[in-house]
Amino acid sequence: MFDWKQTLGGNQRDEANAVIETSEKDLLLVGSTKGKRKVLWVVKLHKDGKPAWGKTYELHYNSAGNSVVETFDGNYVIAGFTVARDSTQRDMWVLKIDKSGELLWEKSFGGLGDDVAKAIVQTRDGGLVVAGFTQKYTWFQTKFWIMKLDKNGNFKWEDKVIAKLNERAFAIIEAKDGGLVLAGFRGNKMRMFRVIRFSKTGEQEWLETYRIGYWSVANSLIQTQDGAYVVVGYTKKVGKLNYDILLVKIDQNGQLLWNKTIGSNDWDEATSVTETYDKGLAVAGYSLSKKFNKADFWIMKLDNHGETLWEKKFDRRSLDFANSITETSDHGLVVAGSTFSETVHNWDYALLKYKNNDKLKFNFINPTKAGAHSTQDGIFTLKFCIQTQTPIESIEIYQNNSLFKEGQLRDFKHTANKKCPVLVEEDIALQIGENKIRINIFSMSGKSIKEQCTIYYVPIDW
Repeated sequence: MFDWKQTLGGNQRDEANAVIETSEKDLLLVGSTKGKRKVLWVVKLHKDGKPAWGKTYELHYNSAGNSVVETFDGNYVIAGFTVARDSTQRDMWVLKIDKSGELLWEKSFGGLGDDVAKAIVQTRDGGLVVAGFTQKYTWFQTKFWIMKLDKNGNFKWEDKVIAKLNERAFAIIEAKDGGLVLAGFRGNKMRMFRVIRFSKTGEQEWLETYRIGYWSVANSLIQTQDGAYVVVGYTKKVGKLNYDILLVKIDQNGQLLWNKTIGSNDWDEATSVTETYDKGLAVAGYSLSKKFNKADFWIMKLDNHGETLWEKKFDRRSLDFANSITETSDHGLVVAGSTFSETVHNWDYALLKYKNNDKLKFNFINPTKAGAHSTQDGIFTLKFCIQTQTPIESIEIYQNNSLFKEGQLRDFKHTANKKCPVLVEEDIALQIGENKIRINIFSMSGKSIKEQCTIYYVPIDW
């Protein structure tokens, strides 16, 4: 199911935090490598996963990159943190490098407390917006921190959300209308999803907190093609020891549309989400088993209603944590994170390239010819199985060339199992004699399937 896999590293602790596809169709990976000191490590790879170059940036005593964006001029801006030699506190750090990894400029922001950049975007005016958290204004607690910079990294404005509880922002996007939306959590002992929208000049427009479970944290945020927002992270129920993946969809005003939890008996967390070319959702995360001391990359594809299309755990006897996912121009999915092997006892960058095709298959479950179907009521339960890796836009059922029912998948009774990812059932009142049943299925990516069967009905007393 995947095209290639790659690990990068040496005898040090190497942790990959973010990956993007560049305009040249290469991949850029940022994170850190730690020997005596932790420093930013950037690796550029060709589309086949082979390294083009890698560079470390020992500009400060300690540093790391958490997020990266390609700018309009084809260069890259990275956001993360630095620590000075004589300090234990982190400062928000933004730096720009060219296509070859040469440093163009760097800027640090912060005060006496702990200040970290977790996400960065370039806005349509060419500037940059950085989001994270700060202790600049409240020493004992962290607060959301959003900062606007010009294209050269010079400070323009900032906003911070001052509250009585800890708050941290982990994701930010520029909305289609130019507004800014960031997501994270608020709370101390009990944490809750929080999403805030600002205008393009930094005025807060709305703030919503979502109490889902006893504990919930938002890690990643996107705006989908329908204008809504999808946020992913993890949640914990009262009395439960483990965490589950949490997906939330909200409208443009922050009102909840749906939420879904996905989990096992382990610690499960979603760390990154992206929308795919066929209007689906690709989510990366991990499943951590404390019992067996192992963690697995966990990748899943869902439709825009949160229904699972496929999922894959990369099962190895190691610790594998996925931190970032991006869709490539060939509609593949690249996942980046970190892996720890017991054999070499080191952490390395880890990447997987998954196929993300729009495979769509169909078959009838019950007999296509039901001549022995002779009941008094003439009701026949039609069952058919859909195997798909792409979201379904609509389903049509015709009976003798007349439309019997149409709608989206959620309009039909359906279940899922390993042999049949989507099993649809529909009761049909048969006509005496021949009943020609035709099924039309249309995917979001424009693929379609048309299948038909014939059912003969003779009443018992006929």
